[in-house]
Amino acid sequence: MLDVALYSKALSAPISLFKHEDREQSIRDLSKESAMFMWFQLLFDTLLDSKQTEDSKNQMLTICEEQYKDNEVQLKKITEFRDQYSADTAIKWYTRDCFLYRMLNKALRAQNIDFIFNYRFFIIDLYNTLLKLHSSPSAVKAVNVYRGQMMSVEELQKLLNNVGGFISINTFLSTTIDCGVASEFSGTGAGRPLFESIVFDIEVTEDSATIKPFAEVQNFSHMKDENEVLFSVGTVLKIESVEQATDAVWYVRLISSSKGNEELQ
Repeated sequence: MLDVALYSKALSAPISLFKHEDREQSIRDLSKESAMFMWFQLLFDTLLDSKQTEDSKNQMLTICEEQYKDNEVQLKKITEFRDQYSADTAIKWYTRDCFLYRMLNKALRAQNIDFIFNYRFFIIDLYNTLLKLHSSPSAVKAVNVYRGQMMSVEELQKLLNNVGGFISINTFLSTTIDCGVASEFSGTGAGRPLFESIVFDIEVTEDSATIKPFAEVQNFSHMKDENEVLFSVGTVLKIESVEQATDAVWYVRLISSSKGNEELQ
């Protein structure tokens, strides 16, 4: 059974191409912004080398408690996290409808390294869990997944104008192997005239040689039946095509390849 509230919330986060004036974005255009990409990646990699301490955990939770000081439901979840969390439950917490997903992704989309640093305790655990799963001999190396969401008309036009270019995922991106699920949550035209419904078709090939991990996480997720594949921050994808599949839904094909990573070095 799908957790509709969480999935809808996840898809409400805008996926947009990078502009200097954007305050928040979850995907950025790398064709002219590779220097910015490399700068952020360097900072993010440095963050991943930070030591895990009880102080970093408490710093994160104190910020969350302040944000949700008037929300008893989320405060109880923060207390639960403080008392019960362990590194091997990072994916379960990330896929849960709670304070952590919301606060972490707000920081990542804003691309503010100071904000992101506040969540280093959890980011390190989540990234390392993905890396461990991705490095497993039984892990999938090639996969076709989907993500449905609404996108502003302006953001869609940027995608149309940048076919053949590269984009970078700036969050831990949730996808599904079930195209029907993605189509359902694309909105099927419900957001018009301000928003268009988009289904992203993301292909990762075996020759990708991607430096960023991804993994099937349904066995570790809070939502067991989503057939979810989670991608790490910094995954590079090429825009292969942008087409109107039906009157109500646009179809955007993205592919991960070694060429994309090489061109950004």
